[in-house]
Amino acid sequence: MTFGELFARWQKDHQLNFCRKSDQKTQQGHYDQYLKKEMGNMKISDIDRRSVYSILIKAVSAGAKKATINKIRACVSRPYNWAINTLGYKINNPVSGIIINNPNNDNPEKRSDDVIRFCTEDELDRFFMVARGSKYYNYFLQQFMTGFRPSEGAAVSRKILIDQKIRVTGAFTREGWSSLKSAAARRDFPIFPELQSVIDDQILRIPNGCDWLYSSANGTPSLNAIRLAFDRILVRTAVYNRNGSMVIPAVNFSLYDFRYTFATHAAEILPPKTLMYLMGHKDINVTMRYYVGITSGAKDKVRVALSELFQSKSGQNTGQTKNGGCGHFLGRNHAACSCCRRYSAGLR
Repeated sequence: MTFGELFARWQKDHQLNFCRKSDQKTQQGHYDQYLKKEMGNMKISDIDRRSVYSILIKAVSAGAKKATINKIRACVSRPYNWAINTLGYKINNPVSGIIINNPNNDNPEKRSDDVIRFCTEDELDRFFMVARGSKYYNYFLQQFMTGFRPSEGAAVSRKILIDQKIRVTGAFTREGWSSLKSAAARRDFPIFPELQSVIDDQILRIPNGCDWLYSSANGTPSLNAIRLAFDRILVRTAVYNRNGSMVIPAVNFSLYDFRYTFATHAAEILPPKTLMYLMGHKDINVTMRYYVGITSGAKDKVRVALSELFQSKSGQNTGQTKNGGCGHFLGRNHAACSCCRRYSAGLR
């Protein structure tokens, strides 16, 4: 059996029955682009770690990011594991043990708050001022207030508004509605008064007999229609003078950036585990490392908090300076105190 034959059989017998349409589309695309030509006609018993490593390195050299590399690996690993565990083939998975150091990814130790793209207050003000006349105005407000994934937000319906909570159980992708597979992604999001006002206003706008809050012209939600409306709003946020020249460029952020913005602001008041739950993550490191930025307001709060902390310490003997009991914190007021000068001299 060739790898191409194995991949096709895995798709037919496993992926089509147990995986989302979006997963099928993604895996097929990566197979066609990266694997079909290189190893589609190779026998599965002849494919070794070196063969797969060579393909991955070529992808890295072409600028592929970590997420792409992981999907290429999955295109190989998943059919092999299925053949081993379901068909009972006595073969080795050639992906096992391969480690790729991808230079196209940011070094986590060198990340700055700019890497996490959250929306500023000015950007939000300009966006929502233009969005007010849009059919999806309440959808955008909802995304800002909940941090839902765009597909999750599109799938909100009357049926999942239960006991002052939004029961997030599914998503509306480009392929249509699908249930959420991850247990962590299925969650209850509390409806607070401001969010309730948005929901109530939207319910008044939907046609009679329709359960979906953000349905398109055909009666069901359309993520594509939402994205088109979002893009049109962004273009209209640019400011021009009378002669037609641009004075202020258009706001530039993505639909997904509402999610980063929610996480960044909610992190200032919520415990990390609570935020992880609301975001639908199963790993707290994912939430804090990739979704939470640091706003200028948060930086100011840190400055004030540290100032108050050390002001309170400055009049006490903290135990760090055994300076005869004068009560001065080391490094503060020592120039005017003989006790501190003697203690500092002893340290030197």
